[in-house]
Amino acid sequence: MVSYLIDLVSFDNSMAASRRRDGSATQVERRSDPVTPAPGEVIDNNPNSDYNQKVRIRIICFKRRRTMDKDMNRDVIDSLEAFDRLYRKMDDIYHIYTRSCGFSDMALWLLYSLYKDGRVYTQRELCALWHSPPQTVNSALKSLERREIIRLEPVPGNKKSKAVVLTAQGNDAVQRVVVPLVRAEQAAFGKLTEEEIKVLLRVTEKYISGLQEEFGRDKAV
Repeated sequence: MVSYLIDLVSFDNSMAASRRRDGSATQVERRSDPVTPAPGEVIDNNPNSDYNQKVRIRIICFKRRRTMDKDMNRDVIDSLEAFDRLYRKMDDIYHIYTRSCGFSDMALWLLYSLYKDGRVYTQRELCALWHSPPQTVNSALKSLERREIIRLEPVPGNKKSKAVVLTAQGNDAVQRVVVPLVRAEQAAFGKLTEEEIKVLLRVTEKYISGLQEEFGRDKAV
């Protein structure tokens, strides 16, 4: 399940880079595209949250696709929109859980990595793992550090990087927040048959490969 979120974060970051390259046009577009949730869409009360930025990006991309793909097969468009809704719904499930636990999305996924992988990461490694800019990751880490959930320790021989280590309070937070999340994911996957799991993984991998191929083709043009 987490791979879906990694893909989504990576996509959001690419859009953020596009906004930085053409800031003026994007600002106009964002003002003319208020955050209007789709049916069932959950909106964070904080208008400047990372989650609301995701929603804005989705709305802009949805409107662009509707205008750019008029010649595409109607069945393909409908299926893609249904697929997007499933992504949004799954993202909402994680976001609602994260907020109920008192963490930002990024903070929770950093704790998730520290727990699941059972190792110490540096700040730079976490940025690469979650395809997120240093500012986003460092902001979440600072928040966790202030709450004494993690501590940042110097890395021998590397003055520019620090290791992220869970404190005793952090281990308690992981048991209270991350462990139930992991168990829920495992239980949800357990509701699928062995054949369904194989199909899900195979088809998802095929779709991701197709996206990589198409984006690579666009760059080559």
